[in-house]
Amino acid sequence: MVAAISFEENVFGPLVPGRECGACTACCFEITIDHPMLAKPPRTLCSNCRADGCSIYANRPGDCRSWFCLWRRVADLPDHLRPDKSGLLASVVENPGAENPLARLYIVVQWLDQRPITRSAAADELLAAMRRHALPVWVGSGDRMALHFPREEVALHVINGTVAPAALAREVDAWRERLPGA
Repeated sequence: MVAAISFEENVFGPLVPGRECGACTACCFEITIDHPMLAKPPRTLCSNCRADGCSIYANRPGDCRSWFCLWRRVADLPDHLRPDKSGLLASVVENPGAENPLARLYIVVQWLDQRPITRSAAADELLAAMRRHALPVWVGSGDRMALHFPREEVALHVINGTVAPAALAREVDAWRERLPGA
């Protein structure tokens, strides 16, 4: 039986060979875990996270086994953009019920310490890399998020379903073709 391919693998391909999490435990803070052996809300450090990694690693829940940040999936992201080194985490979010078509399947980039995304060389480099993947890119977390890509004048036409001026029409049409229900 062939395992189902995740939407991350469909978009970004398999994990980068040889690239391991190492000392990074960003996912131990970031992800939601709703499992009988471990219930953890998002943006809260897991109780099993230790200085040397996960204390239940061999028996961790499926949510932990299957979640990978984009540093593990995108080969052209350099080592210094690993979340624990850069302080930035890029991940894919799937929210098919979202009213906004740009919020149904997107990349989110956020600081691990919950501050708003500010200009920095690492943030600029990571955001530029994420724009190459033809998905909307949001910055921030929770209810404090802002759309980074596509640009605002394009996003407004995609979200509102309005006719774009000739100068934007091609770009707006491309986003509508990529996004289901846009």
